[in-house]
Amino acid sequence: MKLQKEKASSQHLETLNEELGGDLEQWFNIIHTLRAHRATQVGPPERMPPWRRACQRSVQGNRQQDQLQQEAALQELRKLLTTKREALQQEQEAKALAAQENERLRQEGDR
Repeated sequence: MKLQKEKASSQHLETLNEELGGDLEQWFNIIHTLRAHRATQVGPPERMPPWRRACQRSVQGNRQQDQLQQEAALQELRKLLTTKREALQQEQEAKALAAQENERLRQEGDR
Protein backbone atom coordinates (compact mmCIF):
# COMPACT_ATOMS: atom_id res chain seq x y z
CA MET A 1 0.00 0.00 0.00
CA LYS A 2 2.86 2.32 0.85
CA LEU A 3 4.49 1.53 -2.48
CA GLN A 4 1.26 2.45 -4.27
CA LYS A 5 1.20 5.82 -2.51
CA GLU A 6 4.83 6.43 -3.39
CA LYS A 7 4.19 5.44 -6.99
CA ALA A 8 1.17 7.76 -7.19
CA SER A 9 3.22 10.56 -5.65
CA SER A 10 6.03 9.96 -8.13
CA GLN A 11 3.57 10.04 -11.03
CA HIS A 12 2.15 13.29 -9.68
CA LEU A 13 5.64 14.80 -9.54
CA GLU A 14 6.29 13.73 -13.13
CA THR A 15 3.01 15.35 -14.19
CA LEU A 16 4.00 18.59 -12.46
CA ASN A 17 7.36 18.51 -14.19
CA GLU A 18 5.69 18.08 -17.59
CA GLU A 19 3.30 20.95 -16.83
CA LEU A 20 6.22 23.22 -15.92
CA GLY A 21 7.87 22.39 -19.23
CA GLY A 22 4.62 23.16 -21.05
CA ASP A 23 4.32 26.48 -19.23
CA LEU A 24 7.82 27.47 -20.29
CA GLU A 25 7.07 26.57 -23.90
CA GLN A 26 3.89 28.69 -23.78
CA TRP A 27 5.88 31.68 -22.52
CA PHE A 28 8.36 31.26 -25.35
CA ASN A 29 5.50 31.17 -27.86
CA ILE A 30 3.90 34.29 -26.36
CA ILE A 31 7.18 36.20 -26.51
CA HIS A 32 7.78 35.09 -30.09
CA THR A 33 4.25 36.20 -31.07
CA LEU A 34 4.69 39.58 -29.39
CA ARG A 35 8.00 40.18 -31.14
CA ALA A 36 6.51 39.24 -34.51
CA HIS A 37 3.54 41.54 -33.90
CA ARG A 38 5.77 44.45 -32.91
CA ALA A 39 7.85 44.01 -36.05
CA THR A 40 4.76 44.62 -38.21
CA GLN A 41 3.71 47.78 -36.38
CA VAL A 42 6.36 50.16 -37.72
CA GLY A 43 6.85 51.09 -41.38
CA PRO A 44 10.10 52.08 -43.11
CA PRO A 45 11.62 55.31 -41.69
CA GLU A 46 12.08 57.03 -45.07
CA ARG A 47 8.30 57.23 -45.58
CA MET A 48 7.61 58.75 -42.18
CA PRO A 49 7.35 62.42 -41.33
CA PRO A 50 10.03 63.73 -38.91
CA TRP A 51 7.68 63.76 -35.93
CA ARG A 52 6.85 60.12 -36.55
CA ARG A 53 10.53 59.16 -36.74
CA ALA A 54 11.13 60.92 -33.43
CA CYS A 55 8.20 59.01 -31.92
CA GLN A 56 9.52 55.80 -33.39
CA ARG A 57 12.97 56.36 -31.84
CA SER A 58 11.30 56.96 -28.50
CA VAL A 59 9.16 53.85 -28.91
CA GLN A 60 12.17 51.79 -29.97
CA GLY A 61 13.99 52.90 -26.85
CA ASN A 62 11.00 51.87 -24.79
CA ARG A 63 10.80 48.59 -26.69
CA GLN A 64 14.43 47.85 -26.03
CA GLN A 65 13.90 48.55 -22.36
CA ASP A 66 10.74 46.40 -22.37
CA GLN A 67 12.60 43.65 -24.18
CA LEU A 68 15.41 43.73 -21.62
CA GLN A 69 12.83 43.55 -18.83
CA GLN A 70 11.04 40.67 -20.56
CA GLU A 71 14.31 38.81 -21.05
CA ALA A 72 15.22 39.34 -17.39
CA ALA A 73 11.78 38.06 -16.36
CA LEU A 74 12.21 35.09 -18.68
CA GLN A 75 15.61 34.33 -17.14
CA GLU A 76 14.02 34.43 -13.69
CA LEU A 77 11.28 32.10 -14.91
CA ARG A 78 13.89 29.72 -16.33
CA LYS A 79 15.77 29.74 -13.01
CA LEU A 80 12.55 29.10 -11.11
CA LEU A 81 11.56 26.22 -13.38
CA THR A 82 15.05 24.73 -13.19
CA THR A 83 15.01 24.96 -9.41
CA LYS A 84 11.56 23.36 -9.22
CA ARG A 85 12.59 20.58 -11.59
CA GLU A 86 15.70 19.88 -9.53
CA ALA A 87 13.66 19.84 -6.32
CA LEU A 88 11.12 17.47 -7.88
CA GLN A 89 13.88 15.21 -9.15
CA GLN A 90 15.57 15.14 -5.73
CA GLU A 91 12.25 14.36 -4.10
CA GLN A 92 11.62 11.53 -6.57
CA GLU A 93 15.07 10.11 -5.93
CA ALA A 94 14.59 10.33 -2.15
CA LYS A 95 11.25 8.56 -2.41
CA ALA A 96 12.74 5.86 -4.61
CA LEU A 97 15.55 5.28 -2.11
CA ALA A 98 13.04 5.18 0.75
CA ALA A 99 10.92 2.67 -1.17
CA GLN A 100 13.95 0.48 -1.81
CA GLU A 101 14.94 0.64 1.84
CA ASN A 102 11.39 -0.20 2.93
CA GLU A 103 11.33 -3.15 0.55
CA ARG A 104 14.70 -4.37 1.87
CA LEU A 105 13.49 -4.08 5.45
CA ARG A 106 10.27 -5.95 4.60
CA GLN A 107 12.25 -8.74 3.03
CA GLU A 108 14.49 -8.97 6.10
CA GLY A 109 11.43 -8.99 8.33
CA ASP A 110 9.88 -11.84 6.32
CA ARG A 111 12.95 -14.03 6.87
